[in-house]
Amino acid sequence: MISILYNLKIESDFLIGTGTGSISSDDQTVTDNNGNLIIPGSTIKGLLRWEAAALCDYLGIYTCDGRMGEEYHLCGIHDDKLCPLCAIFGSVRHQSAFHFSSAEPTGESKLSRRAFNAINPETGAVKDTGLFFYDMARGGSFNGSIEQFYSLPEPILKDGNGIQLLETLLKTSLGMVRAIGRGKSRGHGACKFEIESWPTSDQIKEVKSWRF
Repeated sequence: MISILYNLKIESDFLIGTGTGSISSDDQTVTDNNGNLIIPGSTIKGLLRWEAAALCDYLGIYTCDGRMGEEYHLCGIHDDKLCPLCAIFGSVRHQSAFHFSSAEPTGESKLSRRAFNAINPETGAVKDTGLFFYDMARGGSFNGSIEQFYSLPEPILKDGNGIQLLETLLKTSLGMVRAIGRGKSRGHGACKFEIESWPTSDQIKEVKSWRF
């Protein structure tokens, strides 16, 4: 069974928003029930799905459009095979083959309140009601894991090598992530993942030549 342990280093302030605010803040960053800073597994999963989709497109690997209906194609409707995105991350018809844990800080959690202005694009001036306050997290180091939690049955993966190819896609996608959270255009959330071993060029070529 596949187990990928990673360390996520965030090199600037970042905001994984809860979507709710308080009297003094328009949006707060995610914490656990004890008030400790975490990065939800759903956030990690979403980041990697975005990068994996771009990687598959670049390598010419087929992926479904993820939508149901006669004019669309979703894996499992017209045949029994899964594209790599549905196999790794799941879809409305299939569960993900992997569990994405929340990433927890390796040191003390630190939060700070930051103020931002919204700019009127027509005038280039600050909007009259354009002052916002966010509770942001300080950059730091976080540990998490991606664990295979069930085996994909045939004929979803055509041979025993298929799960290793999915692992290569996952690891390569980890290496492509450069930012996390809101405000990336402002330079917030700059980050990089570190794992014990990255895929070799030969492994990536094998994924490119394999037909899911």
